Amino acid sequence: MLIGNFDLGSHGKLFAHWTDASKALLRGEVPPVFKLKKRRRDDIHEGPLDNIVAGVAWLRQNAGLLRGKVVEPSFQNMDATEQQELLESIRFSNDEEEKYPLLFTF
Repeated sequence: MLIGNFDLGSHGKLFAHWTDASKALLRGEVPPVFKLKKRRRDDIHEGPLDNIVAGVAWLRQNAGLLRGKVVEPSFQNMDATEQQELLESIRFSNDEEEKYPLLFTF
């Protein structure tokens, strides 16, 4: 339970603090509300293409729920070699422009 205070007057600064309930949890004074289940290996997707394909499928099925135009990621239209080259080039990159082929544009 980390609370962030976002104030437009703070000129881009973010202030966060721990709530009393989360401090008590960290000290072991109260039990956790829930536990995270361990995922089986076959539940984990192998790469971003799986997520993009699932996102595009959802988008096409639910297009009527959205207003305006949505541009699908160009990554899905690349051949396997181009996809691999892109993934290798952006793996350790902080350049946001290189990641555009992975983005949905709303």
